[in-house]
Amino acid sequence: MYEYWKPFEAESVGIILEKYKGHIIDFGAGQSVYDDKELFKKVEENLKPIDNVVLILPSSDNKESIDILYKRNKFEYNNIFIENECNAKLAKLIVYTKGKKPKETCTEIIEWINRK
Repeated sequence: MYEYWKPFEAESVGIILEKYKGHIIDFGAGQSVYDDKELFKKVEENLKPIDNVVLILPSSDNKESIDILYKRNKFEYNNIFIENECNAKLAKLIVYTKGKKPKETCTEIIEWINRK
């Protein structure tokens, strides 16, 4: 099922970015992780002109991020999304949330955007 959905997810990125210009969009991990190089390239090209592509992770340590996310929602496929390099390649900013309150994370992102 995972592989079946990937072309649809890649296509949805371009459609959503076109339809909702100037909006904040939360794609989640599904639309940013691809084993197929052509699908990844398609998403990468769609995100290239977007100034603020932010990846939010619990920790800079992949194993710790996987553990934290599993404790939150028992989703057993987090490792696929965390260990794949696509997210980091697409992101223009990576924010780690461990030890931060949501407001602190938000402030960090806003300050980064305002510095540009």
